[in-house]
Amino acid sequence: MAAHRKGKPLDIGTEHSHPHFRTKEPQQEHAPKAITPEKSLSLILKGNLGHMSALEGLVPEDRYKKIVAGQADYLVLSCSDARGHPFDSEEDAAVGVFVRLAGNPVGASGSPDYDLLQTALSYVKAGGPVIIESHVNCGAVKEYARWLEGGQKPTGSADLDALFHEIGGGAPQTNALTQWTKARNAFGLGARAATVRYDWEIGEISQTSPVALSPAATGLMQRWFQRHADANKDGDLAEKLKKQAPHAIAICTADLPYGVATITHANQNEIFAVTGSEGGLSPVARASVLYAASHLGPKHIAFIAPGKAEDNERIMGMFTAWERDMREIKSGGNRVIANALNSGEMEISRLRYDLSNGMLVRIA
Repeated sequence: MAAHRKGKPLDIGTEHSHPHFRTKEPQQEHAPKAITPEKSLSLILKGNLGHMSALEGLVPEDRYKKIVAGQADYLVLSCSDARGHPFDSEEDAAVGVFVRLAGNPVGASGSPDYDLLQTALSYVKAGGPVIIESHVNCGAVKEYARWLEGGQKPTGSADLDALFHEIGGGAPQTNALTQWTKARNAFGLGARAATVRYDWEIGEISQTSPVALSPAATGLMQRWFQRHADANKDGDLAEKLKKQAPHAIAICTADLPYGVATITHANQNEIFAVTGSEGGLSPVARASVLYAASHLGPKHIAFIAPGKAEDNERIMGMFTAWERDMREIKSGGNRVIANALNSGEMEISRLRYDLSNGMLVRIA
């Protein structure tokens, strides 16, 4: 990795393009000083050692084979927000597939975001529950509400426009139900689909499902609730989660054997996760990256995909497509991520999740 250089502040648009995505927006006033890319990578790799230790002889490739054979046990569509608690852990025999996008939107039929979710669903066995996880303090949905209040004017970013047109309901809870309805109808999910609401600001979890949860989904929820309770054993988690402060944006594939927070043993509030695909980043994935870069201040982007050493060339090809798409992200006519990468303001790490032992290996 190149030495970290102090560059110009990230340019996220102009006063006349989209006022809610300016670097001097009030949200930035309470954002902590960003951790350097080097420190962020160190935290990720250190956490990964904890993951490897917790595997205790388990081979991640066994879970991966189950996923690609279409036999994963469940799918979670959740927000990219860093404050979410991991659904899975090394102790869980159930295998999950995770799609994480800001505002947890379900794309319109034929869109790249629709195709992304369709691919993820193909990894899940027949009857496996599909959980749409939302939360009260969703920044993307709040921006959507402000966009509606402002008369739905162009944001200065085609990707943000795409995201806002997919979010619905005007509030996090109603957006979750909107996305649930879209997913249930578009993919014929029937009673498989459920919604979960997590109030990260006050540390309370509640289910808000229009249908009764299946036994499999109920079991998942119970384990997830218990992990949240364990994380909050000192009673101060809610205070820590009031402000989102990730040190990294992780762009990952949906076929990872474990969720990114589990792979890196990240604490809540540390990693903002976005799902990419083999062909690149969808418009909503790009908007998710833009949201994190403009509002939350991380200077490190980690690309993560599963494989073995012989897969490095294929994985690097995918990472090249992700970087290409990130560099095309515009706001107010500026290629904001490209500017930040070129100036040294942000840096990328390219990591392969080794299926033999769970190690994150730098491949470039």
